[in-house]
Amino acid sequence: DIIVNDILDTEENYVSSLKNEENRVVNFEDMGRGARKTDAVINALYERSSSRDNEFYGSEYICLRDEFRYTKSKKEIGNVDRIMISYGGVDENNLTLKTVKAIENACEDKSGSPYIDIVLGLGYDNKNELKSYLESSNLEYEINQNIDWISEHMAESDLLFTSNGRTVYEAASLNIPMISISQNTREVKHLFSEYNDGVKNLGIAREVEKSDIIKSFKEYKENEERRTQMINSLKQENLTEGIN
Repeated sequence: DIIVNDILDTEENYVSSLKNEENRVVNFEDMGRGARKTDAVINALYERSSSRDNEFYGSEYICLRDEFRYTKSKKEIGNVDRIMISYGGVDENNLTLKTVKAIENACEDKSGSPYIDIVLGLGYDNKNELKSYLESSNLEYEINQNIDWISEHMAESDLLFTSNGRTVYEAASLNIPMISISQNTREVKHLFSEYNDGVKNLGIAREVEKSDIIKSFKEYKENEERRTQMINSLKQENLTEGIN
């Protein structure tokens, strides 16, 4: 009765081939020509309005998993004692290692370094290189992969480094300030990180230097007023109601 497409952009002929008097078609994250042929398209990651009655844009339509809806959100951030790094399933630009190196450079000695919780996706191919670097560093860290409840890791963090995808909304629902880097041009179109001050968006990966990460991290770590400003901005969003 209802055909759901979660395959990114679609073409008109594909959606038309699915529709008849009995079938209704609903698409997610679809910016293709087929979107106009659907009964509904949910584009929560794209922050723009539409003149079509069948299109629903913006973070108010984000569908969070239950683990984020029921995990206790952060109220305040004092010191930056623990940070989390999670750049998605593949991390095609190996931003994880780049960020680790930046953090080590930003902290002059071990005593000034926060604990680092690294959460890797199943498709991350640079684990040996990452482990080798960390073992020779002065950083305190843990590496996690294939975890069941990423919300628990986020809730314990004082800052999250992440790409500019759905994880931004998940962390925002828990009031976790972020520094984000877009892995590709599609992620650049996700504009929540542009308008919400709780996210520091550094732009697309190929243009982000290690020095950019160091500067943003130091600004956050050394400025309690800035941390308060970021978390207060995230508190203004009510993302847990999107699934309703």
